Amino acid sequence: MPNTSHSKSNDLPILDTRRLENILDNDEEMLIEFIAEFNQLLLDDLEAISKELEREYDFDTIRSHAHKIKGSSNNFGAEFLADISSEIEEASRKKNATRIKELESPFSQAAAATLDAIKLRLNS
Repeated sequence: MPNTSHSKSNDLPILDTRRLENILDNDEEMLIEFIAEFNQLLLDDLEAISKELEREYDFDTIRSHAHKIKGSSNNFGAEFLADISSEIEEASRKKNATRIKELESPFSQAAAATLDAIKLRLNS
């Protein structure tokens, strides 16, 4: 059963696993494995970005982790998080600390909503 919850502040889905389900030919066991791995990778990258946001910015590190989150989020149908990650990646590329700071709260909210949606999907 695909999770297609949407963000209230954005029309992009928080998590929509239909694309991945199609790629995996609706293999539920494999889907659960992929989602669990995505969850762990996402947690690792979020922690790395969070550490950088707490100290002097290392734009290359932030850009690298935002890029990974963007790519994996797109693959897993977490388009809302992918969209904000893309903005952070671009701001990091431009070394725009002000823009990164503006995106910090929406990024945290999108990440939390995505992790909640993953938890719901894994427990369904």
